Amino acid sequence: MIINKVAQNVETIIAVDTAKNSFQMLVVNQKTGKKKNVKVQRSKFVDHILKQGPCLIFMESCSASQYWARLFESHGFTVKLIAAQHVKAFLRNKRVKNDERDAEAIYTCGIQPDTKFVRIKTEEEQTVALLHTLRKAAVSERVEISNRIRGILAEFGIITAKGKGNFNNDIQELFEQSEQIHNVNLKNSITRLFEDYHRMEEREK
Repeated sequence: MIINKVAQNVETIIAVDTAKNSFQMLVVNQKTGKKKNVKVQRSKFVDHILKQGPCLIFMESCSASQYWARLFESHGFTVKLIAAQHVKAFLRNKRVKNDERDAEAIYTCGIQPDTKFVRIKTEEEQTVALLHTLRKAAVSERVEISNRIRGILAEFGIITAKGKGNFNNDIQELFEQSEQIHNVNLKNSITRLFEDYHRMEEREK
C-alpha cells in the first residue's frame, strides 16, 4: 500500500473522530497492522492520548480541532488536520452515522499519498480569523436588520433609498417618521430594531 511521506516510518497512528461528549479513536500499529477501536469520554480524552506516547494523529478539521492540534503538538505529537470533504470520500456508508467507520475514513484519508492537510494556526492567527468572522457576521446582521426596518416602514409609506450610506443619513429622520405609527407595541419593536442596528455598527468597528 502506498502511503504519504507523513505516515511513512511511523509505528503508531491515531485517527480521531471528535464529537461533543465522546471521541472515537482508531489506533493503528503500522508495523503489525493491528487496529484497535476505542471510545472515550471527553473528560478522559487528553489523558488517553498522552498515554499512547508521541505518535502521529489524524483529525478531521472542525471547530475544536485547531485547539486539540496545538495541545498535542506541545506534548511532542505530530498532528495532521484533514478537511471534512476529503474524509467523506472514504466513508463506506455515507447515509448512516457510525463513529468507528468515521475514524476509519479519517485514517484511510490521512495515509493517502495525495492528501493535503489543513494548516494548524497559532492561537494568535486563530484569534484574528475569529475576529474577522465575527465582524462579517455583524455586517450580515446589520444588513438584515436594516432591510427589516425598511420593510416595516414601507408598510406605512415611509421609504428610504437603498444602500448603507443612504440609510445612515436618513436614519434619524426615519426614526422620527416611525413615530407616526400609532400602535405602541409595533413602535417599541421598531425602536428596538434601530437600537440593534446601532449595536451591529459598533461591532463592525
